[in-house]
Amino acid sequence: MREHETTLDYARRYRELGLWPIPLPPHGKQPPPTGWQHLRLQEWAASADANIGLLTGIDGFCVIDIDDADLARRVLAANPELEKQTTVVHTRKGLHIWLRSQRPPLSRSRISKLKVDLQGLTDEGKPRYVVAPPSEHPGGGTYGTIDGSIRAPLQVGDAEAFLLGLLVAAGCEAKLLPTAPIGTAPEHGSRREARTLVESLPPSLIRLFEEEPGEDWSAALWRLERGLCEHGASEEDAFRICFWAACNKYRRDGRRAKELWQEVTRAFAQEGDHPHKEAQGGLDIRQISEWMQEEEVEWLVEGLWCDRAVGLCLGAQGSYKTWISLDLAVSVASGLPFLDRFRVHRQGPVVLIQQEDRPGEIANRIALIYQAKTGSYVHLNGRRLSGRLPSPPLRELPVYLIPWGFSVAQKGWEQRLEDILRELRPVLVIIDPLYAVGLDVKDWGASMSTELMQPLKRLRELYGTGFQTLHHQSREALKTGTDRPRMGGLGSVLIGASSDAAWAVDRRGSEEEVKLTAEDKTKGPMPPQRAAFTIDRKKGVYRVEVKAAEWTLDDSLAFYQEAGQATTAELVEVSHLPERTARYHTEKLIDMGKLTRKKTGKRIVIVAQGRLPETGHEM
Repeated sequence: MREHETTLDYARRYRELGLWPIPLPPHGKQPPPTGWQHLRLQEWAASADANIGLLTGIDGFCVIDIDDADLARRVLAANPELEKQTTVVHTRKGLHIWLRSQRPPLSRSRISKLKVDLQGLTDEGKPRYVVAPPSEHPGGGTYGTIDGSIRAPLQVGDAEAFLLGLLVAAGCEAKLLPTAPIGTAPEHGSRREARTLVESLPPSLIRLFEEEPGEDWSAALWRLERGLCEHGASEEDAFRICFWAACNKYRRDGRRAKELWQEVTRAFAQEGDHPHKEAQGGLDIRQISEWMQEEEVEWLVEGLWCDRAVGLCLGAQGSYKTWISLDLAVSVASGLPFLDRFRVHRQGPVVLIQQEDRPGEIANRIALIYQAKTGSYVHLNGRRLSGRLPSPPLRELPVYLIPWGFSVAQKGWEQRLEDILRELRPVLVIIDPLYAVGLDVKDWGASMSTELMQPLKRLRELYGTGFQTLHHQSREALKTGTDRPRMGGLGSVLIGASSDAAWAVDRRGSEEEVKLTAEDKTKGPMPPQRAAFTIDRKKGVYRVEVKAAEWTLDDSLAFYQEAGQATTAELVEVSHLPERTARYHTEKLIDMGKLTRKKTGKRIVIVAQGRLPETGHEM
């Protein structure tokens, strides 16, 4: 039972706390375009279906908006008393934390690399607003607090400093980016004045100022802004130069100068934080020891696909490629095991660029897979697949679909995709199929490498996103099979050469069993997996049974020889053999004189003797 039962009761309580409620339509987040300012409270809040918004920036009232469920849980765990000190509203994806600050934020202050905002005043000094309890979200769910009560906003001296403290306590390394000051940007002056400022700059920056970029306007403008920062220009001079630069995307798009000013101030604040250190030629150049400090390549899906890999999923028509890619999408988005067996190491949003099947067909497949993984039941598009909703419900699964319109032949495709990555921060993007993205089918390989894979790798470095593209296997690979999936794609060998990783999906005849062979540039070929699919969409059945890998004694010997020294537990982790079988293989190879035991400290490891055997193996 809520403490304040009706919309009107909530609105009156907000006024008692010195807050300013505004009307929002039922299940909506946007206020009516005109006229609502003149309505009395009783006239709009009396409706039981009305949503409520609260104006921010008035009398110091501001709201921390965390739009990330995992980060929200960490913040609450690190600050257990927070929900007793102020109103903490649980939203569809995160939290709203209410504050009253002596120094309210001058605009919407963002936290670098995190989905966190501080809602206060706009950069013109006008209020913003947030949706408040007991409103209902357009996508389902209700804005509310844990116990239904509404508390006065927590009094703080500096809202930005308070927010930073919350994030540090939650284990985040972040800093507030400066925002545009209230009012207008500095005077941009004339082009002649900007040209005078540019004359003393390096040739690479002069080219950025004078030459219009091909497609990537954002990257060109960012390089100019960062180059000016590194060259010692003031923020005001950098703004004047960027305003008249040929790569100024804001002036090209008819946007206001203050948006450019805000980006310039952020570029200056991010000195040393940008993923690339730009040299004068626009290339990422570092002393070799810096690259050795890069993070080690880690798994996204244990033993099958590396995190942030840009690669392929190859197979013939009807080989379950799409089903496997959708199972991967659901697993990454939910954190549930891939094919009900393989652990997912990084959970997060997934974007599907699916231009072969109808959107409704893809949505129903996603629902069926999610139903099977959760052991629960879902409703989709008003159709009742079964009786109860899963927890969490399907509508909260962060899988996003782009059903058409994605083509590398269209000018500006990379920028449009980058805008999506910047907003959603997906862990993985799946492109299905390759032939539908606008590449020249007569030149698969060279064009794919330069027009698709290289731009995707650039986006990977900027946003930490991996990409998997579905494609057909070559005729030779279909005939003979392959344990090197990267080299088995239809078209030029450059397709494989430009890929970090690849899967080969092989389904023979009318069998429901497929063989999944994985390869990664860094980790090498992985042992093949066999999975039997049982799919009956009419009955709502989706079942996958992964069978034991065909791992031989030679495979175990090859593993130890490639590792140099390892343990039986590590053999089990890589091979997925039962522990008893792995121990048998190890003891057998020791008896054959191929391996020996060695004590290192308190550990006993297995050391390989000699070279790889002449017999074939399926590593």
